[in-house]
Amino acid sequence: MTGQRTSPIAVVCRAEYVPLLRFLAYQGATRSEAEDAVQEAFAAACAPGTWVDVASPRAWLRTVAFRAWLRRDARVPEEPRPDLLVREDADVCDWPTPESAAELRSEHAEVIGLLRELPPKQRAVMALSLDGFTTEEIGRVLDIAPEAVRQNLHRARGELKERLRLWDREEGRQRT
Repeated sequence: MTGQRTSPIAVVCRAEYVPLLRFLAYQGATRSEAEDAVQEAFAAACAPGTWVDVASPRAWLRTVAFRAWLRRDARVPEEPRPDLLVREDADVCDWPTPESAAELRSEHAEVIGLLRELPPKQRAVMALSLDGFTTEEIGRVLDIAPEAVRQNLHRARGELKERLRLWDREEGRQRT
């Protein structure tokens, strides 16, 4: 052992890489878009003095990555994007690596497809909630009141619940 010390930033970035990719997938990002946005967030994290005032590195990384993805996505013309759709024959959204396949199992493909159909604010709130953030943390990340977070969560959950019922009826499955 050479006695090298791993920086706290490197530890956080390693731990958050796959969860950040998943978070952006929930938002509607393709794999390459998510990787680019996560790279931008990690680069910003390495800037001198960045972590001085950061209370929650997980939330900060998601905020920076999400905004980076939005900036890139805003440059793309609004038109249907087949790369965002979940393939029926695939057990994950077009994320072909073994580690991403393990992270996004087939049961998640259904949820990701449904999340992508939600309005942007509801999708963002649900994605952060699925990543384990509290209502207050989500409010800070998105710069909205906790009441607005709860309202968006309630609406998103209701919409997802209804869409899952419709999907199950079409597939002839019974959900318990």
